[in-house]
Amino acid sequence: MRRMSRMSSRGPDPLGRALEKVVRPLCKTWGDSRLLTEWENIVGKNLAAWSAPAKLIKERKKGAGAVLHVQVYASGVALEMQHMEPAILERIATYLGYRAVGKLKLIQCPMPVATEQETPSRCSAPLSEKAQETLHMLTDDVAEPTLKKALEKLGTSVLQGK
Repeated sequence: MRRMSRMSSRGPDPLGRALEKVVRPLCKTWGDSRLLTEWENIVGKNLAAWSAPAKLIKERKKGAGAVLHVQVYASGVALEMQHMEPAILERIATYLGYRAVGKLKLIQCPMPVATEQETPSRCSAPLSEKAQETLHMLTDDVAEPTLKKALEKLGTSVLQGK
């Protein structure tokens, strides 16, 4: 039977030493993994909710900063980040303590789909009879049945707090 790991006289190896083989290639690729782990602190909650760093490409020219590829999930945010690029680059440099990134490359992509575990199901109580009557009264004047149904569905969602 083969031993899984070598035990020293002091016990098992520390976790940090075991993870070094996994983390080292990541650090070579990223240079500083804080861009990944601290993205929200660097760019702020609003931008971090709609973007994520994808990869860091180091320039071959000496002294040139790396290009940070950023996935952006909405076109409006991509435009905002494009205008804020100098400020974002300055924030990255300030946060890391050196100019690790010289340019941003924004890549527009769809928002990652959340799994059921990440988003708890929201059970909402059905509308009261009075709220349903009010909703029907407000949509009575709408002649188009599809539009009326959509408005009632929207009203129900709003009243349920979804």
